Formats: sequence, C-alpha cells, structure tokens
Amino acid sequence: MKLIYYKSDIGNFGDDLNMWLWPKLFGDNFFDDSKTACFVGIGSILDEKSNLMKDVQRFSVKHVFGSGVRSINTNLKFDDSYKVAFYRGPYSALKMEGEASNYISDGAYGIVFTDFYKKLVSENKKKYEVSFIPYFRSESKVNWEKMCLSNGWNYISPTENNLELTLKKIAESKYIITEAMHGAILADAFRVPWKRVRFHAHINETEAVSEFKWNDWLSSININSSRYKTLYLKSNASFIKKRFFKKKVKEENYQVLKQQLKASFEGGDNFQLSSNTIFESITVKLDKAITKLKLANQ
Repeated sequence: MKLIYYKSDIGNFGDDLNMWLWPKLFGDNFFDDSKTACFVGIGSILDEKSNLMKDVQRFSVKHVFGSGVRSINTNLKFDDSYKVAFYRGPYSALKMEGEASNYISDGAYGIVFTDFYKKLVSENKKKYEVSFIPYFRSESKVNWEKMCLSNGWNYISPTENNLELTLKKIAESKYIITEAMHGAILADAFRVPWKRVRFHAHINETEAVSEFKWNDWLSSININSSRYKTLYLKSNASFIKKRFFKKKVKEENYQVLKQQLKASFEGGDNFQLSSNTIFESITVKLDKAITKLKLANQ
C-alpha cells in the first residue's frame, strides 16, 4: 500500500509524522510502492484542487484513515473506490458524507500506541515550563527562538529534522503555546495543556481554511472553540495583507511581537485540554480502526 502525505520542502513535523507513525502501527511491510492501493492519513488532504488528491485518484483502492477536508468550499466527491475508516472531525464527515458521524479525531492520536509514547509518558519528565511552536511557514519570518529565549521559554522548531526530539520536547513541557495545529494535537495526546496563537498560518492558507481545519479537530475532542490570541504588528490593515509576510519582521516590531507573545501565556490561565473521557474514547476507537484495517489487508 502506498503511503500518501504532504511533504514540505522545508519539513513540517505534523505532516512528517505520517512516515514515522504508520509503519510503527501497521508494520514495516504494510507500506510499499503499490500501484493499486494507497493510504491517506494525517493532514488536510481532502481537496479536489490538491496535487496529492490527483495522485490518489490513480489508485484503484484508496484508504482514508483520519484525513481532513481542507476547506468548506471543497467539491471533492468519493466513489466506491474510497474506503473511509474515519475522518479527522465532524466537519469533514459532514462535508464528505452529508452527516457528522464517521469521524474519530486526527490520526496523530495514534501515537499513543507506540512504545516511544509510552516511555515518555511513564517517565513524565517536565524540563520546560512553556514551549512555543510556530507554524512551519512563519519560522522564516520571525526569529522565534531568540524571542523565546528572551521570554525564558523553550523553542520547538516545526521544521527540525528530528521528529522524535520534537515529540520529546512537547512531552517534556508543562504548557504548549502553538501556532501549529499539530502542536496542539500532539500536546493534547501527551496530556500537556495547550493554547493557540495566530500570527501567520491563517494568512498563508486563508482564514477560512485555517479555521475550518482547527474547528474540525476541536469539535472531535468536544471543544467548541479554541481560546487563542492573535499577534498583531502595526495596524490590522497591514497585518491582514498577505504581502506583509513576504519579508522578515522588522527589528522595530520585534519588541512589540515579543510582548504580545509573552502576554499570551497569562500565568498559565485559559489553557485547554480534551477531557480524559474524550481522550480515552478516541484511543479505543482508533485501536479498533487500526485492527480492522490490519485484518482486512492480511
């Protein structure tokens, strides 16, 4: 079965989790260079305009395992060649099937079944009070690492070429502040309270796409809305212009952004986490979905 996922030219830990996670759960021999069957996992891949979906369509059997719809405006249609185990959230399920039922949550929660996860959780080491994870395409716009150091925080790069180190840093944090959605998802999986900030992601991919993705996942964990802070520079008018982000943030704006980022912590208040009941329900359903697909492809 061919594993299909988005591969960024600069790396992105949420997408890169596919190649690390699924072979651990299904076995090293489960994925190959098959020309007939493919597996679509973590990511907002379900969009008829996506080059990935154009690749997917050439396979005679397409397994959808926790993927999400990219936008409410998506016009993608599935035929009988698509075998949907589950969607990322109710918004995706409703868009694709007309009813919000065939969902569990983001496939990244599958990390709970790995030995790597179990070891980190059992050790329960907390090295960092606060860690910050930016959106992978905003990393080149701001020296976030310098800003985190001056705030006394730990910086987690979304493009670091060491996925296990990234996951370890998330697990070893007391709190996660993140612009990256998978920063929040993985923090939730490790039971680390998280908070969202908005700076660049919803401008780069449009606000409609960003909010659809976030709320699709949030609904799957029974959280109605995320408590987030938007980081502004200059005026709102200049902030919302996409061209504003073609260059790095100017030094004169650095202190403004630093103070806003620091204020987003607010002493640890207003962080979020799915309930233990919801979390356990997700893991039980995921376990059944994994077992079912394994048996079907023996």
